[in-house]
Amino acid sequence: LSLFSNSSKPWDTKYSNRIPYEKIATNNIGYTLYKNLFKFLNNHGAVLTGIGVQSHNISLGNYITNINNNKLLFTTDSLFSPSKNKLRCNYFQAPLLISIKPLLLRKPRFQVQLGTSFSFRVKSILITKEVEAREWSKNKTKRDFMLNQYYFNYHVNIIFKNIGVFSQFSTSSIFSDNANDYLFSTGVVISLSLIHISE
Repeated sequence: LSLFSNSSKPWDTKYSNRIPYEKIATNNIGYTLYKNLFKFLNNHGAVLTGIGVQSHNISLGNYITNINNNKLLFTTDSLFSPSKNKLRCNYFQAPLLISIKPLLLRKPRFQVQLGTSFSFRVKSILITKEVEAREWSKNKTKRDFMLNQYYFNYHVNIIFKNIGVFSQFSTSSIFSDNANDYLFSTGVVISLSLIHISE
C-alpha cells in the first residue's frame, strides 16, 4: 500500500490530490539483499546495509497524464476509459538500518529495524491498456514524468521470525515540479536468510 501526503510527517495524511491516484491499486514492490556490517549488544543489535530494487506502481484511473511547461498535469476525456493506467517507477535502493532484538533471549526471534535509504530512479514508464475498435490496445510511454532522479527515505520495520511489517517514508517530494508529493508505503516484509522481500 502506498499513499501520498503533503508532509513528510507519517502521521499527517492530508493530501491535495494533485496526483489523482487510486489508493487501493497503488503499491510498492521490491526486494533487498542485506549484509551485516557489524553486531553489538552481544549479537542483539546489528548494523545492516545492502542493495535492492523497488517498483512504485501509481494507478491513475481514467486520468490522462500530460507535461506542459515542465509541469505534470492530469486531465479527463469521456472517450478514455482504460482497464489499466499505471505510472511505474523503478529504483535502485541502498539502505542503512540498525536492527535491535529487544527481547534478550538466547534465540531472539523478534526485531525492530530503524534507518534510512537512498533511492535512485532507473526507469519510469506509463502503461495504459484499453479497448479500441473492439481490440485491446496496450501502450508504453517512457520518460521522466517529472520524477526526481533520487530521494531519501526513512524506515521502520518490525519482524517476528521471518515475517513482519515495513514502513517507508520519503523525506522529500518524489516529483521535481512540486515540493509536496511525499510518498508513504507500508505492507508485509518477508525475510529469507540474507534476502528481504517487501510488497
